[in-house]
Amino acid sequence: MITAMVMSGNNQSFIDAFAHLHACFEILHRIKTKGEYVLVFIDHRKIQFWFMKLARQKFGLEHIDHINSDTSIQKRQVIVRRSSDALSKMLAS
Repeated sequence: MITAMVMSGNNQSFIDAFAHLHACFEILHRIKTKGEYVLVFIDHRKIQFWFMKLARQKFGLEHIDHINSDTSIQKRQVIVRRSSDALSKMLAS
């Protein structure tokens, strides 16, 4: 059922089918409207990629960085540096 909803492109139905996912996207929407920065921690790898796909489509994002056990140390450093730079810019505003 989950895979069918994601694969069919019915993203809002997928989000609405799960109360915790719906609540998460409501919170993310509030964060976006404030122009704030967010980190999301997800235990399951498949869910990480589904969540990233949904978030990119829902919020019109081109790219979402992710770190998991497959991420090389060099790539982690790039992601952490990019995130730190973005946070510094936000705090300076």
